[in-house]
Amino acid sequence: MKLAGALLAIAAAALTVPGHAQTVLPQSRAGYDAYAAAGFNKAFAINRDGKWAYFLSTTRPPAEIVAEALKRCNDGARLPCQVVSFNDIDTTQRDPLSIPAVSEAAPIGALTPSPFYPQRGPRAAAGLVIWSHGVTVGSDNTNGPPHGYINRLRDAGYDVYDFDRRW
Repeated sequence: MKLAGALLAIAAAALTVPGHAQTVLPQSRAGYDAYAAAGFNKAFAINRDGKWAYFLSTTRPPAEIVAEALKRCNDGARLPCQVVSFNDIDTTQRDPLSIPAVSEAAPIGALTPSPFYPQRGPRAAAGLVIWSHGVTVGSDNTNGPPHGYINRLRDAGYDVYDFDRRW
């Protein structure tokens, strides 16, 4: 019974709209929804007219991701664009590049805090999600980002840690 209650709480939290999503105009909603469902290492930019763009890359650094989202949004725009979300973190009031790439939280044995995810700690978090990347023979997948659905668990109050398996 407790498990069913926990799953319902997660589902309810997944349906809430983050604060930065409220800055998205109705004509931009489809674009924001596509961004929100996308994987990781992404930026969403929008202007006051509702012109928007997002960019996603698992291989490029954050500065390039932010620059590309802004470039795509500003291309042909009447008004300047602003990055309002970086990796689903509200950046309406701060520089998206000010978000630390690595959490200051301590590892737990072989588990390490997942980069870019804010850690609440055991007293404040709803729980702990352990992300384990896929495995490809002959390839190091330990730097791969979590799938986008992990962001919904983060939004529900869970801390996210990585378990980096190597074969």
